[in-house]
Amino acid sequence: MRKGDVTRERLRRAALELFVEQGVTETTTRDIAARAEIAEGTIYRHFPSKDDLAADLLRDQLSRIGEALHAADQAHPDLPAKVRAFVHCYCDMADADWYGFSYQLLYQHVWLRRLPQPPSRNPVTVVRDAMERGMAAGEIPRREIELVLGMALGVVMQTAIQKLYGSLNGPMSDYADEVAEAVWRVVGM
Repeated sequence: MRKGDVTRERLRRAALELFVEQGVTETTTRDIAARAEIAEGTIYRHFPSKDDLAADLLRDQLSRIGEALHAADQAHPDLPAKVRAFVHCYCDMADADWYGFSYQLLYQHVWLRRLPQPPSRNPVTVVRDAMERGMAAGEIPRREIELVLGMALGVVMQTAIQKLYGSLNGPMSDYADEVAEAVWRVVGM
């Protein structure tokens, strides 16, 4: 890896951690530079602004989640197995990089609207498509897809928020089976 790439990754990781710990608005470029152990001006060699950095971090996180969910979708033949795989995938990703997961959880509603180029595989779209195929195949009742999607994602996201706020202890994967069962109850009813 080139020196510039290493610096860029240190910069991105420092920003990610600070954005989760302090908030995007509250974090200064000086804070990011200090955490990354770089000169403040170096940030602008890699990103035009702090907002561009924040959007880039979200796009990257959403892309990684979307690709992982797509792989889980492709690996399982029926919707019940897909739902379980989606939840386990999401929880495993949370456990593997809690900062990245937390950032996505906290800021997706803020930055997603601002992304000039959304990820090619949006996690929400991957799940929606799987549910639509499940409805078409008769695996779940036909209903308003956005309502079903919202309820299913709500079960997963609210559980993650409980962990983020410190109300749930341990890794997310400890809760994956129960969350997957709850999602299936919502989706399959």
